Amino acid sequence: MNIIVGWQRSTMRNGYAHLSRIPSPIAEASLSDANSWFCGTLDADHPLSGWEADYSSVDPWGNPYVCVQREEHTDCYLLPRHVYSKGRDGISSSDGNDADDLSSWSDDSMRYYVNELNAEARLQLFLKSVLILPFVFPCCVYELPEN
Repeated sequence: MNIIVGWQRSTMRNGYAHLSRIPSPIAEASLSDANSWFCGTLDADHPLSGWEADYSSVDPWGNPYVCVQREEHTDCYLLPRHVYSKGRDGISSSDGNDADDLSSWSDDSMRYYVNELNAEARLQLFLKSVLILPFVFPCCVYELPEN
């Protein structure tokens, strides 16, 4: 189970780190072109179609990122273009503000996955302690001598 929790934590962190850096050609493109690039539906002759660099157009769960126009002031500069992931379920009903969405404009967007991973870690710790207890303290199970 530790491997699964570690993989999920790594997946969530990678998705969030990805959101913090939008490639400049995508950031400068129109919103529809940027979303087409993320979905992989650009025409072959489009200037962005061959641009990939080291940036994946899909989130860690295999869903395309979504590019939105938002006027946000972040770290003393204006970021008009933001990207979000629809999260593990691939559904967003609020354009990136669902509890399970990862977004470039919210520092709290990871909270859903952090809370989930913390709950899983607590459950694993409990199960391990229950399963290992008889092996750690076998001497505690003994019969009283008869008089």
